[in-house]
Amino acid sequence: MRYTNIAIVGGGLAGSTAAAMLGRAGVPAILMDPHTTYLPDLRCEKLSGTQIRRLRNTGLDKQILQATTLDGEV
Repeated sequence: MRYTNIAIVGGGLAGSTAAAMLGRAGVPAILMDPHTTYLPDLRCEKLSGTQIRRLRNTGLDKQILQATTLDGEV
């Protein structure tokens, strides 16, 4: 069993970004998600200009945008 002051529930875009930023800052946290893997065609996020600008500010934009598919291509 692990103990932490910060538990992030859900490994979607918001949870993963929060975990990454806390890790970069040296803040211990645990990311919990019921899925061990996701299907390759999982479609659950929509990114708009505001969200992309925030991702650029965190430095996570390239990693996340490389894994995206434009809505018109699905």
